[in-house]
Amino acid sequence: MMITIFTPVYNRAYIISALYQSLCKQTSMAFEWLVIDDGSTDNIKTVIQQFIDEAKIDIRFFSQPNGGKHRAINRGVSLARGSLFFIVDSDDYLENFAVERIILYAASINEDYIGGLCFRKKYYNTGKIVGTPFPKQTILSDSLMMSYKYTATGDKAEVFKTEVLSKYPFPEIDGENFVPEALIWNRLSLKYKLLFIDEGIYYLNT
Repeated sequence: MMITIFTPVYNRAYIISALYQSLCKQTSMAFEWLVIDDGSTDNIKTVIQQFIDEAKIDIRFFSQPNGGKHRAINRGVSLARGSLFFIVDSDDYLENFAVERIILYAASINEDYIGGLCFRKKYYNTGKIVGTPFPKQTILSDSLMMSYKYTATGDKAEVFKTEVLSKYPFPEIDGENFVPEALIWNRLSLKYKLLFIDEGIYYLNT
């Protein structure tokens, strides 16, 4: 099992090193880091090339004209080599054991109706969990049910099966550079459940 950790970037050369360092410290290296530059005008390409030259982790880098995060995600899914797809933004970073925990829980979700996993996020400056707790340590549910029945609020760290995401691409409309991720996550929830794990593995920079 391998995870594609996907990071879209736009003028983030000044801040992305924290994420890179957290990836280098992972207790499991069963992942690739797929970075797509969405038309940056800074030196992000040079920065990522320096990371590649260090040869500490598996990194793949691609560039495209600026079109918004949703277009970058669509391309990322099409290029992903991992069976799991984990979006990690360029100004955030991961717990050292994040990949290890994802793989541990992913081993138990072989059923076709389970589309992936969902962990918690934490504030990087306090370590406090974002939002309200899940109703159990682990629970099988969907995103809409978690929000409206269990009122589990706050940003979450979703890890989807890549093959599932490939069936639900973001709409790409001429002149529109923003499509909320919730649009696709809610569509997925009509068919797929997620295994929700009440555990923080992702540090949110906010």
